[in-house]
Amino acid sequence: MLPDDVLLETFKFYLDEDFSEDGWHTLVHVCQRWRYLVFGSPRHLDLNLRCTQTRPVREMLDIWPALPIVIWGDGSPTPGADNITAALERNDRVCKINLWGDLTSILSRSAAVIEKPFPALSSMDLQSSWHYKHVPVLSDPSLGGFAPRLRSIRLLFVPFPGIGKLLSSTSDLVRLNLWDIPASGYISPETMAISLSSLTQLKILCLGFYFPRLRPGLESRHSSPQNRAFLLNLTHFTFQGLSEYLERLVAHIDAPILHSVGMTLFYEHSFDISELPQFINRSEKFRSLNTSKADLGFLEDSVELSLSLQTETAGIMLALSISCFESFWPPWSLSHDFVSSLPLLATSERLDIHVEGDWDQPQLSQLQEVQWLDLLRPFTAVKNLYLSEEVALLVPPALEEVAMLPSLQNIFFEGLQPTGLVQEAIGQLAFARRLSSHPIAVHRWERSQ
Repeated sequence: MLPDDVLLETFKFYLDEDFSEDGWHTLVHVCQRWRYLVFGSPRHLDLNLRCTQTRPVREMLDIWPALPIVIWGDGSPTPGADNITAALERNDRVCKINLWGDLTSILSRSAAVIEKPFPALSSMDLQSSWHYKHVPVLSDPSLGGFAPRLRSIRLLFVPFPGIGKLLSSTSDLVRLNLWDIPASGYISPETMAISLSSLTQLKILCLGFYFPRLRPGLESRHSSPQNRAFLLNLTHFTFQGLSEYLERLVAHIDAPILHSVGMTLFYEHSFDISELPQFINRSEKFRSLNTSKADLGFLEDSVELSLSLQTETAGIMLALSISCFESFWPPWSLSHDFVSSLPLLATSERLDIHVEGDWDQPQLSQLQEVQWLDLLRPFTAVKNLYLSEEVALLVPPALEEVAMLPSLQNIFFEGLQPTGLVQEAIGQLAFARRLSSHPIAVHRWERSQ
């Protein structure tokens, strides 16, 4: 007969491989000994009760021991919503909440319940589908303003104007994802910075707005960053919204070990990202970064720029894009201002310029309006330039000036052909660079997809 400790390790291996939170049900029905062993080691085996809309939750809670509760539901407006409410009523045992779809019925039924403290809650994931007419607004404060064990919060299209009071009690929070925030869930950048200041363990921050327009009353002037959030453990930051909001937010934040930044800025006729480079430069990782590669992509509705450096320990990535949503004009005219705002570009030794998507000829002709001279000027350290077919004819004339990419040694053309206008442009470029004592070598480029 196997000793108890060997059996427990066997049980743990089985449950880890089972990929089901109900795997322990099988074990406790084998024999009395197994049942005692399983229920005697709930933490070691990570036991919990999975409560859904289709399960008789009140009966489950009466039958099984007082195990942690995991709530899982699709939010469909059925009588089964009462089962979710029954699980939420055991607020002292709920450790995970994962709800999606039409949350209105569940949250309206459970309004009084979710005002209570949730001392055991470690993860909350609420996703409201955008096509539902009524988006539920979580009241102020929710969860009783007390959830000290929360490690992860993910709210998708769920307005939560009182989240600051909740965050003030979640000092162990590691991941915060507030995405597709609707207009009813607007939080000012200053309030957000104050809310973040207590999250000393935060590693991942994702903040994105659904609507590109600023909330009425959000002034364009920057406030003085008197209250700063020192996020000493933040490594990843993702943002989607207007540059004005981003500027006012990052002016209040220091993140010294940040090494991954992704920004999507809604298209505006003019924008200022002067605070963003300072925010990035406050990171030790970015401050000492010599960028190995810069990638500039022209998409049908956006311009995307990414910088990357793979180190021995981790990849360092900075990605920025201007996205055009409701405007009929593409954001390419702002690309030179967008690029010139980032001093990090001066260390990039490789630059890729490419076009993505299905473009028709009128769209491609608009690329001629891009101010290539201003766009390329910051890339002073580039030695290797890679051009896709769509821009192969547009970029070479700008490079005939020796001041453009003074370190350039090699240029790679996708689908290089021996004849045609592209070849003529290449010949003129090579001749001009040779006369200026800055010769370049021309290569064929087979771009991997």
